Amino acid sequence: AAAPEKTRVLIVLDCSSSLWERWQSDAKIKVTQKVLSHFLDSIGGQADMEVALRVFGHLNRESFATRLEVPFEPDNRYRLQSKIKTLVPNGGCTAAAALTSSLNDFPHDDNARNIILIITDGMEECQTSICEVARQIMSSGEIVKSFVVGIGNADDFKEGLDCAGQFTFLPSEELFGQTLHEIFYLSDQKAKVTIALTDARHNLYETEAPVVFYDRLTHTAKYTTTYRHTTGKAADTLIVDPLINYDITIYTQPPVELKNQRFKPGRHNRLEVEAPQGTLRLRMER
Repeated sequence: AAAPEKTRVLIVLDCSSSLWERWQSDAKIKVTQKVLSHFLDSIGGQADMEVALRVFGHLNRESFATRLEVPFEPDNRYRLQSKIKTLVPNGGCTAAAALTSSLNDFPHDDNARNIILIITDGMEECQTSICEVARQIMSSGEIVKSFVVGIGNADDFKEGLDCAGQFTFLPSEELFGQTLHEIFYLSDQKAKVTIALTDARHNLYETEAPVVFYDRLTHTAKYTTTYRHTTGKAADTLIVDPLINYDITIYTQPPVELKNQRFKPGRHNRLEVEAPQGTLRLRMER
């Protein structure tokens, strides 16, 4: 039997000096500490999920350093909360260095999904391109998905940070906790997918064909199955990770390719594919 799959979420927290600026009810760092503390209380006790904390900007401004403050381990909620409560914004932006170091923070585990969550108030001061580093991290195949949550002022995110991950800007602190819950919910879900091969009139084929779901970013095969459909029997349902964008190849003759497919978690996704089909005429010479 396969080992149960574990989800590991690394929070990469911006603690540069700009977090002393006010954001609605209090300083950005105070709001962040309060929201994260309440949020960690709400997700405590989930055996299939582990959280770790890497911080940048809280060390000496001249050092431009980052540190894994709380590693992955079971039941580390109080340790996370204690460290977040004592953080003091001090340095400059070292987000690229933090992201580069993040790969070493995840234990080697073939049965785990590794996710990065970056919380920042802007990265205009970053000297190294966060986008280039993020592309290298994601292409490694070690990270399933990265999310970026932007707090503070919209003017600090004119360029956006979609290149570093799935980006969400929060215009108000009320949405902070809600967004974190949505990200963690999505990180812990699966999606059901059923494929239906049809002709031009949307009639189902009675056939068998190999199907491969490729990770669009790394081009590696994530799921392999065989499409089967016979009269009176529904096609099989495949359980996939909704965080990944897929390129799907159905090996009919000729093969059918579907690019950049995403599936919603917590629901049944039906993928209807129109496959080419012709007729063959045999003519005997005699």
